[in-house]
Amino acid sequence: MSTAIFRLFVVLSFLLPVVALGVDALFPTLISQALTEAVQAEAVPPFLESWWSIVVTVVLIAAALAGSVGMLLFKRWARSLSLWSTAFVLLYLPFIGSIVESGLAASLYETSSMLWGAALAAAYFSTLRHRFGDVG
Repeated sequence: MSTAIFRLFVVLSFLLPVVALGVDALFPTLISQALTEAVQAEAVPPFLESWWSIVVTVVLIAAALAGSVGMLLFKRWARSLSLWSTAFVLLYLPFIGSIVESGLAASLYETSSMLWGAALAAAYFSTLRHRFGDVG
């Protein structure tokens, strides 16, 4: 994988979810009224009612952003931070409750996840690993 493609994957993996949020915000009719009403009727998960859920969310977002910037700059610590923050986000997501999104937004989120996975894999297993200081 080239450096340019790697960086494109990292940037798109953060840009696409923002676009997905915008799609659902700008085009609310992409989600049916029945689904919108159903998700609004759901109780807020207890985890999200606590003040520390905000702290956890902010820390995870900061770690993910720092890891991504570090990956773009090929910093050795960025791979570990990115890997661990990704793992913690995956553990965190079940606690935030149900999510309803349009098909287009879901497609953008899935693409983002695949690009991020490819970037993480490339950072560890491609020739780019040497740019992170890997000598093996």
